[in-house]
Amino acid sequence: FFRETFYSILSRSVFFLGGILRSRKMAEALRVTQLEAALESAQTELKKKSDQLRWAMERLAQVAEAIIPQPAEKPVVAVMIFGPNGSGKGTQGAIVTKMFEGMAHIESGVIFREHISKGTELGIKAKEFINRGELVPDDITIPMVLATLKAQGGRGWLLDGFPRSLVQAQKLYDVLKSQGIRISFVIEILLARSVAKDRIMGRRICAKDGNHPNNVFIDAIKPNGDCCRVCGEKVTARPDDQNEAAINQRHDIYYDDKTGTLAAAHFYRDLAEQKLTTYIELDGSGDVAAVKEALALQLRPGLNALMGPGVRLA
Repeated sequence: FFRETFYSILSRSVFFLGGILRSRKMAEALRVTQLEAALESAQTELKKKSDQLRWAMERLAQVAEAIIPQPAEKPVVAVMIFGPNGSGKGTQGAIVTKMFEGMAHIESGVIFREHISKGTELGIKAKEFINRGELVPDDITIPMVLATLKAQGGRGWLLDGFPRSLVQAQKLYDVLKSQGIRISFVIEILLARSVAKDRIMGRRICAKDGNHPNNVFIDAIKPNGDCCRVCGEKVTARPDDQNEAAINQRHDIYYDDKTGTLAAAHFYRDLAEQKLTTYIELDGSGDVAAVKEALALQLRPGLNALMGPGVRLA
């Protein structure tokens, strides 16, 4: 009897203890569930507050943008340069591009070579005309020029060697105007035709460095006989510089003030009288330094008007 009673009490105790343990586990599980729910609620509330804060910040930025004056973007400086072969146009063009950080010096001959070498649609069309010995029509040339200006001239550009005729000048101006591009400066280097011809035919190329200036018709850079005035190496004349017929042909086109390149330059001079650009005339008979100094003096007022006072020329 006592044994049965003992086992009965023991089994009830074990059952009771098991119940207590199960109750504690259920309570703990309930507390975990409650904590998870509280955490999820807090996260939802935090996201809601974060979204409200972000909206408030965006709205504040919009209000600030509306009431606080924003600094105006500096306009892109766009330059055209004209001058006969022998005037130092390329040299002065390079000097101008160095005055403006990032400005691209875009030469018409390079435009054609790049489009043809890259096989662009315009380059392929241009090559067909060139291979036939024909002039590339303006409806190919002008879009080619415009594409290059946009691709390379984001920080300013100087166009050298185009336009070459009055019609091209008019068409190019119309296209640039339609694109919202204003020509900042047009530079014309003035030089008598006979002087330009002598400069071309008097050029001599140093065998060591082609950048050494030597010219038999310019006293300041006259070579020492057949020797470079800078390094003493032998100098020679380029065959195309001695082709008088070819020089005359190029100058015939440039000095034509009715339909040729001078007519193109003067088209922009007329626009300058209407305050649509700034036209600069330079006496090209001086040396490189003198022409550069005169150019800088004439650029300054136009730059102050275009970009504000205090603009620094490099």
